Amino acid sequence: MNNQLVIPIGTVDVPSTKKSFIAETHFVKNITKNAPVKIAYLGDDFKAYFVGMPGWAFAKEEKPFKGSILCYGELSYSSLDSYIITELGGEQKAETTLYELFSLLQIQPNGESGVLLTDLTKKLCNAFYIKDIRGRLLPVSAFWNGKGWDMSTYPSYKWSVGTRFFFRKIH
Repeated sequence: MNNQLVIPIGTVDVPSTKKSFIAETHFVKNITKNAPVKIAYLGDDFKAYFVGMPGWAFAKEEKPFKGSILCYGELSYSSLDSYIITELGGEQKAETTLYELFSLLQIQPNGESGVLLTDLTKKLCNAFYIKDIRGRLLPVSAFWNGKGWDMSTYPSYKWSVGTRFFFRKIH
């Protein structure tokens, strides 16, 4: 029996950008035909930690990005964040960015097949560890609901078997 918590599946290239990435201009609820990425739901938690709430004077901004290669794999058994982060090699290797997440959403803006899970019958999500506006590493989920992407974050969560995690290369 394999005791590996996260079973590696593959890698995906994320392009560079010369512009800063501002969460509130990209993570916008919009499921219209012309939406650049169909986003159906932004959880209050996600908005509070990354996008800002109405009347707030902040949103997460990330500096220009040099590009990356993300690994992805699926959980072989249910687990809590602390064990998953340890399995991935610590916070530095587990950490991804909002820009990387959004770049992957842009490849599958309408729930097309790709590296992000979109099969509604399995009800599984894609998970990322991203630093919030205060620098805390938080789990973020992206789930295709059939009409658009649902974005949520949870301060602590127990993830299901088959959840797909995105992370830095494990050495």
